[in-house]
Amino acid sequence: MSKLRRPDVETKQRKWGDRKEAGMAKRPGYTKTSGSGSGAEKGDLRRGNWMLELKSTRAESFRVTAEIMAKLRNDGLTNGRPGALIVSLGDGNEYAVMPLRLFDELVDPDGN
Repeated sequence: MSKLRRPDVETKQRKWGDRKEAGMAKRPGYTKTSGSGSGAEKGDLRRGNWMLELKSTRAESFRVTAEIMAKLRNDGLTNGRPGALIVSLGDGNEYAVMPLRLFDELVDPDGN
């Protein structure tokens, strides 16, 4: 059986997540995707040619699943942009999660 959430808690969490997304969009080089990816353009944010999906939690951990990464990959392929997952944890730290092949290209574009 799935866990039921109280509407007031879900609304507060949604607003908190929306504020985190708006704060990230104010950083230099980041732009918010209109409709937060619900239309033809996917992802929450853009930075350069990158499509970014933002996940926020007040907890000190976040579970990255194969399902999340598959959606990121598929949305990136649909829009012709590489995708990365930005995870914002409750301790204030933020992390970028991306496929290893993309990381390798960033670190060593010539493949050496």
